[in-house]
Amino acid sequence: MIKNVLIPISSDSDFEFFASFENGLCQLGYRLIFLTNKVSLIIRSKSVGIRAHLVTKNTAGFCDEDLSMTADVFLGHLSGSQARELYLSFHNKAKEIAANHSIELILFWNGSQSPQNLAVKRFARANSVRTLFFEAPNIERKLFVDPRGVN
Repeated sequence: MIKNVLIPISSDSDFEFFASFENGLCQLGYRLIFLTNKVSLIIRSKSVGIRAHLVTKNTAGFCDEDLSMTADVFLGHLSGSQARELYLSFHNKAKEIAANHSIELILFWNGSQSPQNLAVKRFARANSVRTLFFEAPNIERKLFVDPRGVN
């Protein structure tokens, strides 16, 4: 039985990092499913045969998460309402995917301090889905992996 791994990605570096795991995880019976709001990452995913779902605006529901201290809001890259929209859209898309595919594991890059990652992390907690967080430390050729987040 194939085990689905959901991975929110928001940049080319996220894509490259997790796409590099694809062959090894596939041999172990896992299938990657990328979750992104960037069309360019959907195209890249499809070009290498990785399933990807485009997150579009879907603000149904309620966000009680404090997004004011996320890096994007704190640095002024997103307004509070934009962060809320991203949060709800990613959370709703994760629920939609889970309704059609059993999600075994969710992988995150570099903590969970974006509205997107916080939404998917909340989804994981609410649905008892295991999580792993990856981060490259200041130690050469090392990688930290932690089930609760590395920061």
